[in-house]
Amino acid sequence: MVMPSFYREQKTAKVSLWKNISNDHGRGLNLIVQGQPPIFKEEVQYFNNMGFPVSTMNSTGVRVEYNSIDIDGIPKGFMIVFKYKVSSSALERFRSFIFNIPKDTDNIVLQELVKDFNLFYAKQRNRTLQYMESYNFDFVMYVDAEEMSGVDTVYIPECNMTLTSVPLFQMSSNPTLAMRYNLKPLRVYASDEYRDGFKYAKTIQVVAPDHVPDNYFYFLGKQVCMTEAVMMKGTEEGIRIITHQFDDQNKRFNVVTEFIPIAKAVENGFFRTKGDLLINGDPEEVARRKLVEDRIELERVRFSTEHKKAAAEDVKLDIRRVELKTEVVKASTENKRQVFENAKIDDRFEILHLESTLNREKIVGDIARERLGAFTEMVSAKMKIETAGFLNTLEHDRLVFKHQMEKETSLLSIETAREKADIESKAATRKNLDETLKLGSVVGGLINRIF
Repeated sequence: MVMPSFYREQKTAKVSLWKNISNDHGRGLNLIVQGQPPIFKEEVQYFNNMGFPVSTMNSTGVRVEYNSIDIDGIPKGFMIVFKYKVSSSALERFRSFIFNIPKDTDNIVLQELVKDFNLFYAKQRNRTLQYMESYNFDFVMYVDAEEMSGVDTVYIPECNMTLTSVPLFQMSSNPTLAMRYNLKPLRVYASDEYRDGFKYAKTIQVVAPDHVPDNYFYFLGKQVCMTEAVMMKGTEEGIRIITHQFDDQNKRFNVVTEFIPIAKAVENGFFRTKGDLLINGDPEEVARRKLVEDRIELERVRFSTEHKKAAAEDVKLDIRRVELKTEVVKASTENKRQVFENAKIDDRFEILHLESTLNREKIVGDIARERLGAFTEMVSAKMKIETAGFLNTLEHDRLVFKHQMEKETSLLSIETAREKADIESKAATRKNLDETLKLGSVVGGLINRIF
Protein backbone atom coordinates (compact mmCIF):
# COMPACT_ATOMS: atom_id res chain seq x y z
CA MET A 1 0.00 0.00 0.00
CA VAL A 2 1.39 3.39 -0.98
CA MET A 3 0.86 6.74 0.67
CA PRO A 4 -2.34 8.64 -0.30
CA SER A 5 -1.74 11.02 -3.17
CA PHE A 6 -2.56 14.00 -0.92
CA TYR A 7 0.36 13.25 1.37
CA ARG A 8 3.19 12.78 -1.10
CA GLU A 9 4.68 14.78 -3.92
CA GLN A 10 3.28 14.27 -7.38
CA LYS A 11 6.60 14.79 -9.10
CA THR A 12 10.25 14.27 -8.21
CA ALA A 13 11.48 17.85 -8.40
CA LYS A 14 15.06 18.99 -8.71
CA VAL A 15 16.23 20.85 -5.58
CA SER A 16 19.14 23.23 -5.03
CA LEU A 17 21.01 24.16 -1.85
CA TRP A 18 20.31 27.73 -0.81
CA LYS A 19 22.36 27.90 2.37
CA ASN A 20 23.74 25.67 5.11
CA ILE A 21 22.34 26.84 8.47
CA SER A 22 23.84 24.09 10.64
CA ASN A 23 26.47 26.41 12.16
CA ASP A 24 23.98 28.84 13.75
CA HIS A 25 21.21 26.22 14.16
CA GLY A 26 18.81 28.20 12.04
CA ARG A 27 19.04 31.52 13.89
CA GLY A 28 19.85 33.40 10.69
CA LEU A 29 16.93 31.82 8.91
CA ASN A 30 14.60 32.75 11.77
CA LEU A 31 15.69 36.38 11.38
CA ILE A 32 14.95 36.26 7.67
CA VAL A 33 11.45 34.85 8.00
CA GLN A 34 10.47 36.55 11.25
CA GLY A 35 6.84 37.64 11.25
CA GLN A 36 5.92 34.75 8.93
CA PRO A 37 5.68 31.65 11.16
CA PRO A 38 5.18 28.26 9.51
CA ILE A 39 1.61 26.99 9.30
CA PHE A 40 2.47 24.14 11.62
CA LYS A 41 5.35 22.07 12.96
CA GLU A 42 5.23 18.34 12.39
CA GLU A 43 7.37 15.91 14.37
CA VAL A 44 7.53 12.12 14.22
CA GLN A 45 9.31 10.00 16.83
CA TYR A 46 10.01 6.26 16.73
CA PHE A 47 10.46 3.72 19.56
CA ASN A 48 11.16 0.00 19.18
CA ASN A 49 9.45 -2.22 21.74
CA MET A 50 9.39 -5.33 19.55
CA GLY A 51 11.78 -7.31 21.76
CA PHE A 52 14.37 -7.52 18.96
CA PRO A 53 16.28 -4.98 16.81
CA VAL A 54 14.59 -3.62 13.70
CA SER A 55 15.68 -1.29 10.88
CA THR A 56 13.77 1.29 8.87
CA MET A 57 14.10 2.92 5.46
CA ASN A 58 12.16 6.00 4.38
CA SER A 59 11.35 7.19 0.87
CA THR A 60 14.71 8.99 0.56
CA GLY A 61 16.65 5.77 1.20
CA VAL A 62 17.85 6.69 4.72
CA ARG A 63 18.27 3.56 6.86
CA VAL A 64 18.18 3.59 10.69
CA GLU A 65 18.53 0.71 13.15
CA TYR A 66 16.59 0.74 16.45
CA ASN A 67 17.40 -1.44 19.44
CA SER A 68 14.45 -2.67 21.50
CA ILE A 69 13.76 -0.68 24.67
CA ASP A 70 11.82 -3.60 26.23
CA ILE A 71 9.44 -1.64 28.47
CA ASP A 72 6.50 -3.34 30.16
CA GLY A 73 3.13 -1.58 30.24
CA ILE A 74 3.15 -0.46 26.59
CA PRO A 75 2.21 -2.57 23.55
CA LYS A 76 4.76 -4.93 22.06
CA GLY A 77 5.53 -3.35 18.75
CA PHE A 78 7.14 -0.46 16.87
CA MET A 79 5.82 2.79 18.37
CA ILE A 80 5.29 5.91 16.18
CA VAL A 81 4.52 9.27 17.82
CA PHE A 82 3.11 12.04 15.61
CA LYS A 83 3.12 15.60 16.95
CA TYR A 84 1.60 18.66 15.34
CA LYS A 85 2.13 22.12 16.87
CA VAL A 86 0.17 25.13 15.58
CA SER A 87 0.42 28.69 16.94
CA SER A 88 -2.78 30.63 17.57
CA SER A 89 -1.89 33.08 14.76
CA ALA A 90 -1.79 30.22 12.22
CA LEU A 91 -5.01 28.42 13.18
CA GLU A 92 -6.95 29.70 10.16
CA ARG A 93 -4.21 28.64 7.72
CA PHE A 94 -3.94 25.24 9.41
CA ARG A 95 -7.71 24.88 9.10
CA SER A 96 -7.33 25.22 5.32
CA PHE A 97 -4.78 22.39 5.43
CA ILE A 98 -7.23 20.22 7.40
CA PHE A 99 -10.11 21.10 5.05
CA ASN A 100 -8.18 19.80 2.04
CA ILE A 101 -7.43 16.37 3.52
CA PRO A 102 -9.53 13.86 1.52
CA LYS A 103 -12.44 12.48 3.54
CA ASP A 104 -11.74 8.96 2.28
CA THR A 105 -8.03 8.97 3.12
CA ASP A 106 -6.69 5.65 4.39
CA ASN A 107 -4.08 7.39 6.55
CA ILE A 108 -5.05 6.77 10.19
CA VAL A 109 -2.99 9.71 11.46
CA LEU A 110 -4.71 12.18 9.13
CA GLN A 111 -8.12 10.74 10.05
CA GLU A 112 -7.43 11.29 13.77
CA LEU A 113 -5.93 14.73 13.11
CA VAL A 114 -9.08 15.86 11.26
CA LYS A 115 -11.40 14.64 14.04
CA ASP A 116 -9.27 16.11 16.85
CA PHE A 117 -8.78 19.51 15.19
CA ASN A 118 -12.46 19.88 14.27
CA LEU A 119 -13.43 19.30 17.92
CA PHE A 120 -10.76 21.79 19.04
CA TYR A 121 -11.78 24.42 16.46
CA ALA A 122 -15.46 24.12 17.40
CA LYS A 123 -14.55 25.30 20.91
CA GLN A 124 -12.62 28.27 19.46
CA ARG A 125 -15.44 29.68 17.31
CA ASN A 126 -16.75 32.04 19.98
CA ARG A 127 -13.27 33.35 20.77
CA THR A 128 -11.68 36.28 19.04
CA LEU A 129 -8.47 35.76 17.10
CA GLN A 130 -6.61 37.64 19.80
CA TYR A 131 -7.53 35.10 22.46
CA MET A 132 -7.35 31.91 20.41
CA GLU A 133 -5.28 29.15 21.94
CA SER A 134 -2.46 27.30 20.22
CA TYR A 135 -3.17 23.75 19.04
CA ASN A 136 -1.12 20.66 19.86
CA PHE A 137 -1.92 17.19 18.54
CA ASP A 138 -0.12 14.08 19.79
CA PHE A 139 -1.04 10.68 18.36
CA VAL A 140 0.63 7.35 19.14
CA MET A 141 0.21 4.34 16.87
CA TYR A 142 2.16 1.13 16.68
CA VAL A 143 2.88 -1.86 14.47
CA ASP A 144 2.11 -4.96 16.52
CA ALA A 145 5.00 -7.39 16.89
CA GLU A 146 2.74 -10.12 15.50
CA GLU A 147 2.73 -8.26 12.15
CA MET A 148 6.35 -9.39 11.80
CA SER A 149 5.43 -13.03 12.38
CA GLY A 150 6.27 -15.07 9.30
CA VAL A 151 7.68 -12.09 7.36
CA ASP A 152 10.84 -10.07 7.68
CA THR A 153 9.65 -6.80 6.11
CA VAL A 154 6.46 -4.72 6.31
CA TYR A 155 5.48 -1.33 4.92
CA ILE A 156 3.96 1.47 7.08
CA PRO A 157 2.03 3.83 4.77
CA GLU A 158 1.22 6.42 7.48
CA CYS A 159 4.87 7.47 7.61
CA ASN A 160 5.99 6.03 4.24
CA MET A 161 8.48 3.70 5.89
CA THR A 162 9.73 0.15 5.44
CA LEU A 163 10.24 -1.82 8.68
CA THR A 164 12.41 -4.95 8.66
CA SER A 165 14.06 -7.40 11.02
CA VAL A 166 16.87 -8.26 8.59
CA PRO A 167 20.30 -6.61 8.94
CA LEU A 168 20.46 -2.94 8.04
CA PHE A 169 22.24 -3.28 4.69
CA GLN A 170 20.30 -6.33 3.54
CA MET A 171 16.83 -4.78 3.66
CA SER A 172 14.82 -4.27 0.47
CA SER A 173 14.13 -0.79 -0.92
CA ASN A 174 11.29 1.34 0.33
CA PRO A 175 8.33 0.86 -2.10
CA THR A 176 8.00 4.57 -2.83
CA LEU A 177 11.74 4.80 -3.47
CA ALA A 178 11.56 1.77 -5.76
CA MET A 179 8.55 3.18 -7.57
CA ARG A 180 10.20 6.58 -7.96
CA TYR A 181 13.24 5.12 -9.69
CA ASN A 182 11.29 2.29 -11.34
CA LEU A 183 13.49 -0.33 -9.64
CA LYS A 184 10.76 -2.92 -9.20
CA PRO A 185 6.95 -2.94 -9.29
CA LEU A 186 4.91 -3.10 -6.11
CA ARG A 187 2.69 -5.84 -7.51
CA VAL A 188 3.09 -8.43 -10.24
CA TYR A 189 0.01 -8.37 -12.46
CA ALA A 190 0.81 -11.24 -14.86
CA SER A 191 -0.16 -13.80 -12.23
CA ASP A 192 -2.88 -16.39 -11.74
CA GLU A 193 -5.16 -14.14 -9.70
CA TYR A 194 -5.75 -11.93 -12.74
CA ARG A 195 -6.36 -14.74 -15.25
CA ASP A 196 -9.79 -15.58 -16.60
CA GLY A 197 -9.97 -19.37 -17.16
CA PHE A 198 -6.23 -19.41 -17.89
CA LYS A 199 -6.92 -17.51 -21.14
CA TYR A 200 -5.40 -14.09 -20.36
CA ALA A 201 -4.06 -11.86 -17.62
CA LYS A 202 -3.95 -8.06 -17.39
CA THR A 203 -1.35 -5.63 -16.16
CA ILE A 204 -2.82 -2.15 -15.64
CA GLN A 205 -0.42 0.71 -15.03
CA VAL A 206 -0.53 4.51 -14.75
CA VAL A 207 2.53 5.85 -16.57
CA ALA A 208 4.11 9.31 -16.76
CA PRO A 209 7.32 10.48 -18.45
CA ASP A 210 8.84 12.62 -15.67
CA HIS A 211 7.20 11.82 -12.33
CA VAL A 212 5.45 9.13 -10.34
CA PRO A 213 1.74 9.53 -11.17
CA ASP A 214 -1.19 8.94 -8.86
CA ASN A 215 -2.90 5.57 -8.67
CA TYR A 216 -6.39 4.94 -10.02
CA PHE A 217 -9.09 2.48 -8.89
CA TYR A 218 -11.09 0.26 -11.28
CA PHE A 219 -13.35 -2.79 -11.31
CA LEU A 220 -11.98 -6.13 -12.51
CA GLY A 221 -15.21 -8.08 -12.59
CA LYS A 222 -16.69 -7.35 -9.14
CA GLN A 223 -13.28 -6.90 -7.55
CA VAL A 224 -11.95 -3.40 -6.81
CA CYS A 225 -8.35 -3.08 -7.97
CA MET A 226 -5.75 -0.32 -7.94
CA THR A 227 -3.42 0.52 -10.81
CA GLU A 228 0.34 0.52 -10.54
CA ALA A 229 2.13 3.89 -10.82
CA VAL A 230 5.28 3.80 -12.97
CA MET A 231 7.57 6.57 -14.21
CA MET A 232 8.44 5.73 -17.82
CA LYS A 233 10.41 8.16 -19.95
CA GLY A 234 9.29 8.83 -23.50
CA THR A 235 5.61 8.04 -22.84
CA GLU A 236 2.50 10.15 -22.60
CA GLU A 237 0.85 10.34 -19.20
CA GLY A 238 -2.08 7.96 -19.08
CA ILE A 239 -3.28 4.44 -18.27
CA ARG A 240 -1.69 1.46 -20.01
CA ILE A 241 -3.57 -1.87 -20.12
CA ILE A 242 -1.39 -4.83 -21.03
CA THR A 243 -3.28 -8.05 -21.85
CA HIS A 244 -1.27 -11.29 -21.60
CA GLN A 245 -2.85 -14.10 -23.68
CA PHE A 246 -2.24 -17.77 -22.75
CA ASP A 247 -2.85 -21.02 -24.59
CA ASP A 248 -4.29 -24.22 -23.17
CA GLN A 249 -0.89 -25.24 -21.83
CA ASN A 250 -0.80 -21.95 -19.84
CA LYS A 251 1.93 -20.49 -22.01
CA ARG A 252 1.84 -16.85 -22.97
CA PHE A 253 1.80 -16.46 -26.73
CA ASN A 254 0.70 -12.82 -27.23
CA VAL A 255 0.74 -9.39 -25.48
CA VAL A 256 -1.73 -6.64 -26.42
CA THR A 257 -1.23 -3.06 -25.12
CA GLU A 258 -4.01 -0.47 -24.93
CA PHE A 259 -3.41 3.16 -23.94
CA ILE A 260 -5.99 5.50 -22.35
CA PRO A 261 -5.14 9.25 -21.94
CA ILE A 262 -5.67 10.74 -18.50
CA ALA A 263 -8.44 12.97 -19.88
CA LYS A 264 -10.49 9.86 -20.73
CA ALA A 265 -9.77 7.88 -17.56
CA VAL A 266 -13.18 8.42 -15.94
CA GLU A 267 -15.21 7.49 -19.01
CA ASN A 268 -13.22 4.24 -19.20
CA GLY A 269 -13.97 3.32 -15.60
CA PHE A 270 -10.83 4.60 -13.81
CA PHE A 271 -11.38 6.83 -10.76
CA ARG A 272 -9.04 8.71 -8.43
CA THR A 273 -10.52 7.30 -5.20
CA LYS A 274 -12.13 4.06 -4.19
CA GLY A 275 -15.21 5.96 -3.04
CA ASP A 276 -15.68 7.55 -6.48
CA LEU A 277 -15.31 4.11 -8.09
CA LEU A 278 -17.92 2.51 -5.85
CA ILE A 279 -20.36 5.35 -6.54
CA ASN A 280 -19.73 6.01 -10.23
CA GLY A 281 -17.98 2.91 -11.58
CA ASP A 282 -20.54 0.17 -10.84
CA PRO A 283 -23.21 0.07 -13.63
CA GLU A 284 -25.86 -1.33 -11.29
CA GLU A 285 -25.09 1.35 -8.73
CA VAL A 286 -25.14 4.01 -11.46
CA ALA A 287 -28.53 2.75 -12.71
CA ARG A 288 -29.94 2.65 -9.19
CA ARG A 289 -28.65 6.13 -8.50
CA LYS A 290 -30.03 7.32 -11.86
CA LEU A 291 -33.45 5.98 -10.88
CA VAL A 292 -33.21 7.76 -7.55
CA GLU A 293 -32.06 10.95 -9.28
CA ASP A 294 -34.97 10.72 -11.75
CA ARG A 295 -37.40 10.29 -8.87
CA ILE A 296 -35.80 13.22 -7.11
CA GLU A 297 -36.00 15.28 -10.32
CA LEU A 298 -39.70 14.42 -10.66
CA GLU A 299 -40.30 15.51 -7.09
CA ARG A 300 -38.27 18.64 -7.78
CA VAL A 301 -40.43 19.49 -10.83
CA ARG A 302 -43.62 18.89 -8.84
CA PHE A 303 -42.31 20.97 -6.02
CA SER A 304 -41.19 23.66 -8.49
CA THR A 305 -44.76 23.82 -9.94
CA GLU A 306 -46.28 24.13 -6.51
CA HIS A 307 -43.62 26.67 -5.64
CA LYS A 308 -44.52 28.76 -8.71
CA LYS A 309 -48.21 28.66 -7.73
CA ALA A 310 -47.31 29.73 -4.23
CA ALA A 311 -45.05 32.40 -5.74
CA ALA A 312 -47.99 33.76 -7.79
CA GLU A 313 -50.08 33.97 -4.62
CA ASP A 314 -47.15 35.64 -2.94
CA VAL A 315 -47.04 38.22 -5.76
CA LYS A 316 -50.73 39.03 -5.20
CA LEU A 317 -50.11 39.33 -1.51
CA ASP A 318 -47.08 41.52 -2.21
CA ILE A 319 -49.24 43.84 -4.40
CA ARG A 320 -51.87 44.11 -1.67
CA ARG A 321 -49.09 44.63 0.87
CA VAL A 322 -47.66 47.48 -1.26
CA GLU A 323 -51.13 49.08 -1.53
CA LEU A 324 -51.59 48.89 2.24
CA LYS A 325 -48.10 50.27 2.78
CA THR A 326 -48.97 53.17 0.42
CA GLU A 327 -52.11 53.96 2.44
CA VAL A 328 -50.11 53.73 5.64
CA VAL A 329 -47.48 56.12 4.21
CA LYS A 330 -50.23 58.60 3.21
CA ALA A 331 -51.82 58.45 6.65
CA SER A 332 -48.41 58.75 8.26
CA THR A 333 -47.62 61.80 6.09
CA GLU A 334 -50.92 63.49 7.07
CA ASN A 335 -50.25 62.75 10.72
CA LYS A 336 -46.78 64.23 10.42
CA ARG A 337 -48.19 67.38 8.74
CA GLN A 338 -50.77 67.79 11.54
CA VAL A 339 -48.08 67.23 14.13
CA PHE A 340 -45.98 69.89 12.38
CA GLU A 341 -48.87 72.40 12.45
CA ASN A 342 -49.48 71.66 16.12
CA ALA A 343 -45.79 72.15 16.74
CA LYS A 344 -45.97 75.58 15.03
CA ILE A 345 -48.97 76.60 17.23
CA ASP A 346 -47.11 75.40 20.29
CA ASP A 347 -44.09 77.44 19.21
CA ARG A 348 -46.19 80.61 18.79
CA PHE A 349 -47.83 80.09 22.19
CA GLU A 350 -44.43 79.59 23.76
CA ILE A 351 -43.14 82.80 22.15
CA LEU A 352 -46.11 84.81 23.51
CA HIS A 353 -45.60 83.25 26.92
CA LEU A 354 -41.93 84.21 26.86
CA GLU A 355 -42.75 87.81 25.80
CA SER A 356 -45.29 88.12 28.65
CA THR A 357 -42.77 86.75 31.09
CA LEU A 358 -40.13 89.20 29.81
CA ASN A 359 -42.47 92.22 30.26
CA ARG A 360 -43.40 91.07 33.75
CA GLU A 361 -39.77 90.70 34.66
CA LYS A 362 -39.02 94.22 33.32
CA ILE A 363 -41.81 95.76 35.45
CA VAL A 364 -40.64 93.88 38.52
CA GLY A 365 -37.09 95.07 37.79
CA ASP A 366 -38.18 98.71 37.49
CA ILE A 367 -40.10 98.54 40.78
CA ALA A 368 -37.15 96.92 42.46
CA ARG A 369 -34.80 99.62 41.14
CA GLU A 370 -37.13 102.41 42.41
CA ARG A 371 -37.38 100.78 45.82
CA LEU A 372 -33.63 100.33 45.88
CA GLY A 373 -33.11 104.07 45.08
CA ALA A 374 -35.47 105.24 47.86
CA PHE A 375 -33.92 102.81 50.31
CA THR A 376 -30.45 104.00 49.33
CA GLU A 377 -31.38 107.71 49.92
CA MET A 378 -32.95 106.89 53.28
CA VAL A 379 -29.93 104.91 54.37
CA SER A 380 -27.63 107.71 53.18
CA ALA A 381 -29.55 110.38 55.23
CA LYS A 382 -29.58 108.14 58.26
CA MET A 383 -25.85 107.57 57.92
CA LYS A 384 -25.29 111.38 57.68
CA ILE A 385 -27.33 111.97 60.87
CA GLU A 386 -25.51 109.20 62.67
CA THR A 387 -22.16 110.57 61.47
CA ALA A 388 -22.99 114.15 62.73
CA GLY A 389 -24.10 112.77 66.11
CA PHE A 390 -20.95 110.72 66.35
CA LEU A 391 -18.81 113.77 65.52
CA ASN A 392 -20.64 115.85 68.20
CA THR A 393 -20.04 113.10 70.73
CA LEU A 394 -16.37 113.02 69.80
CA GLU A 395 -16.09 116.83 70.17
CA HIS A 396 -17.86 116.73 73.57
CA ASP A 397 -15.56 114.01 74.76
CA ARG A 398 -12.54 116.00 73.50
CA LEU A 399 -13.62 119.18 75.39
CA VAL A 400 -14.36 117.18 78.57
CA PHE A 401 -10.96 115.52 78.30
CA LYS A 402 -9.27 118.92 77.70
CA HIS A 403 -10.99 120.45 80.69
CA GLN A 404 -10.03 117.49 82.82
CA MET A 405 -6.43 117.74 81.63
CA GLU A 406 -6.29 121.48 82.44
CA LYS A 407 -7.78 120.80 85.83
CA GLU A 408 -5.30 118.05 86.54
CA THR A 409 -2.48 120.30 85.32
CA SER A 410 -3.52 123.12 87.69
CA LEU A 411 -3.74 120.76 90.65
CA LEU A 412 -0.35 119.31 89.74
CA SER A 413 1.19 122.84 89.57
CA ILE A 414 -0.26 123.75 92.99
CA GLU A 415 0.96 120.53 94.50
CA THR A 416 4.38 121.03 92.96
CA ALA A 417 4.63 124.60 94.37
CA ARG A 418 3.57 123.35 97.81
CA GLU A 419 6.16 120.58 97.69
CA LYS A 420 8.81 123.05 96.58
CA ALA A 421 8.03 125.49 99.42
CA ASP A 422 8.10 122.65 101.92
CA ILE A 423 11.45 121.48 100.62
CA GLU A 424 12.89 125.03 100.74
CA SER A 425 11.61 125.42 104.35
CA LYS A 426 13.21 122.17 105.40
CA ALA A 427 16.45 123.19 103.69
CA ALA A 428 16.51 126.54 105.54
CA THR A 429 15.84 124.82 108.87
CA ARG A 430 18.62 122.30 108.20
CA LYS A 431 20.98 125.13 107.28
CA ASN A 432 20.25 127.02 110.50
CA LEU A 433 20.78 123.86 112.54
CA ASP A 434 24.13 123.22 110.85
CA GLU A 435 25.30 126.71 111.55
CA THR A 436 24.21 126.37 115.21
CA LEU A 437 26.09 123.10 115.55
CA LYS A 438 29.18 124.58 114.04
CA LEU A 439 28.98 127.54 116.50
CA GLY A 440 28.56 125.12 119.43
CA SER A 441 31.60 123.20 118.35
CA VAL A 442 33.69 126.36 118.26
CA VAL A 443 32.49 127.42 121.72
CA GLY A 444 33.21 123.97 123.08
CA GLY A 445 36.72 124.08 121.71
CA LEU A 446 37.41 127.32 123.28
CA ILE A 447 36.15 126.12 126.65
CA ASN A 448 38.37 123.11 126.49
CA ARG A 449 41.36 125.21 125.79
CA ILE A 450 40.56 127.45 128.73
CA PHE A 451 40.36 124.53 131.10
